[in-house]
Amino acid sequence: MAMGQSILSDEVVISYASKNKPLSVVLNELSDKSGINIVFSERRIPSNSKVTISAINQPLGNILIAILKKRKCRYDLVGDEIVVSRISSRDLNRTFTISGYLSDKNTGELLVGANVYLFDKSKGTQTNEYGFYSLSLPKGIKRMYYSYLGYKQEVEEFKLNGDTILNKELIADVELNQIIILDDVENQEEPQTVSQSKLNLDRIRTASSLMGESDVIRLVGMMPGVDGGADGLGGMNVRGGSADQNLVLLDGVPIYSPGHALGLFSVFNSNIIKNATLIKGNIPARYGGRLSSVLDVRTREGNNKKVSGDITISALAIKGAIEGPIGSNGSSYIFSARRTVLDFYIKRFTESQNELNGDIGFSVYNFMDLNGKINLKLGKKHTLYLSSFYGQDVFENEKLDVDFVSSTSTTFSKDTQLKWDWGNRVYSAKLVSQYSKKSFGRLTAYYTGFEFDSFELDDFVTTDTIETRRVYKTGFFKSGIRDIGIKYDFDYLPNTTHLIRMGLGAIRHDFSPGLVSLNSSDQLVALGEEITPTLVESEIEDTQLKGDEFFGYIEDEITLGYGTTINFGAHVNFTKTGTNSFLNIQPRLSLLSKWDNAFFKVGLTRMNQYLHLLSSNGLGLPTDVWLPSTDRLGPEKSWIGVVGLGLFTSSGLRMGVEGYYKIFDDLTTFNEGGIPKISADRDWEEILPIGQGKAYGVEFYFDKIIGRTTWNSNYTLSFSDREFEDLNRGGNPFPFRYNRRHNIKLGLLHKITDNTEFTLNWNLSSGNPITEPSGEVVSTNGEITIVYLDKNGGLLPTYHRVDLSFNFYSKYKWGRTKLTLGLYNAFNRQNPFYTDIEQKFDNSNSYNIVQFSILPIVPSVAFSVSF
Repeated sequence: MAMGQSILSDEVVISYASKNKPLSVVLNELSDKSGINIVFSERRIPSNSKVTISAINQPLGNILIAILKKRKCRYDLVGDEIVVSRISSRDLNRTFTISGYLSDKNTGELLVGANVYLFDKSKGTQTNEYGFYSLSLPKGIKRMYYSYLGYKQEVEEFKLNGDTILNKELIADVELNQIIILDDVENQEEPQTVSQSKLNLDRIRTASSLMGESDVIRLVGMMPGVDGGADGLGGMNVRGGSADQNLVLLDGVPIYSPGHALGLFSVFNSNIIKNATLIKGNIPARYGGRLSSVLDVRTREGNNKKVSGDITISALAIKGAIEGPIGSNGSSYIFSARRTVLDFYIKRFTESQNELNGDIGFSVYNFMDLNGKINLKLGKKHTLYLSSFYGQDVFENEKLDVDFVSSTSTTFSKDTQLKWDWGNRVYSAKLVSQYSKKSFGRLTAYYTGFEFDSFELDDFVTTDTIETRRVYKTGFFKSGIRDIGIKYDFDYLPNTTHLIRMGLGAIRHDFSPGLVSLNSSDQLVALGEEITPTLVESEIEDTQLKGDEFFGYIEDEITLGYGTTINFGAHVNFTKTGTNSFLNIQPRLSLLSKWDNAFFKVGLTRMNQYLHLLSSNGLGLPTDVWLPSTDRLGPEKSWIGVVGLGLFTSSGLRMGVEGYYKIFDDLTTFNEGGIPKISADRDWEEILPIGQGKAYGVEFYFDKIIGRTTWNSNYTLSFSDREFEDLNRGGNPFPFRYNRRHNIKLGLLHKITDNTEFTLNWNLSSGNPITEPSGEVVSTNGEITIVYLDKNGGLLPTYHRVDLSFNFYSKYKWGRTKLTLGLYNAFNRQNPFYTDIEQKFDNSNSYNIVQFSILPIVPSVAFSVSF
């Protein structure tokens, strides 16, 4: 029977102590102390067994379990009374399995990571990524608790006489995007063997945002150990690793470029996200293919009860989602779309600004993304998921600057062009099957691809009465990667102390990199001929690189008792590259020990990465080219060690410290100050530096998760270096480009009223390392070469940003609304977005270092309607 939320007889909290008292006396004293009638027969229990126990502020049920379990007795609730009896030897040895699914009562949405446990928490589990749980228990009366963050707890008491299927629908506590207020610690995230942070939908949608656009990766950026360039440029860099070392998954499928606008916004539309998990250390064996971290983003299945949807208009974009049932068997669909609305105004504004300066030109930028998901129920135990994602960015900047100096009859003109076009494509089909009450499988076939084309031109022409001189720099690079993959994952729960996971997979990689950098000495065009993207791209001979990757894994999470859990396993990867092949066995081991108010964890992880991302680390905007492992470029490797200690209180305070150490091998990069031509007609692999690195640091956090005012605060001390034999004056180590030595973050939320809340984000951190020119210029035949100092020897100014926002909620008969008003970078801090070198207008043999800060104080406005 389902039971309400009133306190049950065995939930009464008391304090009690005894020393060598008979069991019958102890039971009578507990009855008097608690005011609960405890019924027993002295002939049917070991009534003279001596009991010594001391309990302070504990539920009566916990005290009884501690006393009775050792004496092979149990208790049952009968009305308002507690009945104590002896457990028969036959019942003691028989176990049965309870299994089922947890879902949202209003939408049918499956609940991932929900808690299922006995009253005394002696046995329990969590639902998997498809809301399924399985728990083996001895025969007898059981009381199960079902809880999930943001939902009302459910209690079910029943007699377990055989294998039982028990599906539960939980009722949501909040609506639309409101933040969830915890009144106790029952629903907080339990410590895990992995170093992870779970981000639920309410946190993603409520956090302070840029231009009113809620963003999961911006929220991830507020976690300890996560760095990046200013305002997201440079991607997400976790614990000293680079952006390409993050395994970013969308419903289990890798996505190569998770950012719009070079990282200012993520490609994940919050309208469709269910939850996200960031794993920074002690990475389980089921994950592989990257060196540093995992960001696992899960999307919603869609409402299978009724048609519903929402639409949001912000200062940046307009987005919406529609979802509903397909038939009456639990099938559903969900579709979402988002597009920027500022491109028309950006173009008109930049045209007018150029005209005011006497120039001709404009800038335009836009992005869009589309998500779709169809869930088809194929009977009670099988579901087919069909998913797709499309994302695209377009940026173009053109400017013609002309000046005439009458005293020398000289005309100077500078033509600057920058054109970028990039995007992701993801398509997948997944068959999810429950084979039995203890086994669960997933078969996935997918395609994922990423394309980036970039054209840059600086064309400088000087004309006087004697001659016309032309100096130009131009480049074109393209980076394409397309994967076709298939994988099978299998989960088996033999009992409550083991969770075994295993899987196999294969991926076919298809790369099409290309990069060329030209200048006047290459004589690409005649003096008056136009330089076009097509012309520069034609200098690249198509390079097609293919590779096959095969992998398998097995892991076992074992509960050893006394609060100790161990997760161990291995991930095996085999790659075929041309004439060579690589076999890598990656052991994984982690341990967690939990006490009443504390925990300790430690782990060691070996990781392997088949892919390489060449990134320019010096001045200017980034240039990233994806490459596979080849006969010369072997897979990248890392070791990750983690140790941590945490404390938590019943009042909702959490604090802790975690240290990490990483070792990287077989890393690749560009040469500083020069980008090689990547083309089929060049032996470009031979000139790419190959090196190693290390990263280490310590993270501190202090959070409050209960009450109307909550916060997440942390400080990270981080060191990350790279070492290449052919770089930095003979192989001297140098700092990693996107590492910040000191990083302080605070995220605060205050619930002003039931319908109004205030949020604040604060970030203060060291500047990123950069490579600065020495000030020397070498000129040869009219071409200048800039001399650089030590690699990443300079430092950008300190980064400091405060974001503020208010959320207002309203409810009507037809639906709900949310209004967000806020300020991004409220103190108008001119944080450097990037720095670059710029030739002086009147002297092409001289240059300035220019700092670009593109995000001053920015209003954040968004209005959402849900129906």
